[in-house]
Amino acid sequence: MAEVNVPTPRSDEEKFVQYEMVAAGWAYPYEKFSDHCPNWDIVQKGVNEAKQNQRGVWAVAPAVKPKSDRPLMRGDTSFMKGN
Repeated sequence: MAEVNVPTPRSDEEKFVQYEMVAAGWAYPYEKFSDHCPNWDIVQKGVNEAKQNQRGVWAVAPAVKPKSDRPLMRGDTSFMKGN
């Protein structure tokens, strides 16, 4: 699992891309590899912030993870009933 940090243009700080993406609601965390992510706690913090503030994918209920949309593309919505 690679972690990506990018420099910010006006400071010496870097931004942790995975956190930024999940905190904005633009991405889901890939929990399968959480054991290999040294900053998983920061990623989870971003997810919690996005959920609490209903950002991005968390603004729509129920949020449908990319892997889950495959049945939906075939017209099967039965997987959504448990959400």
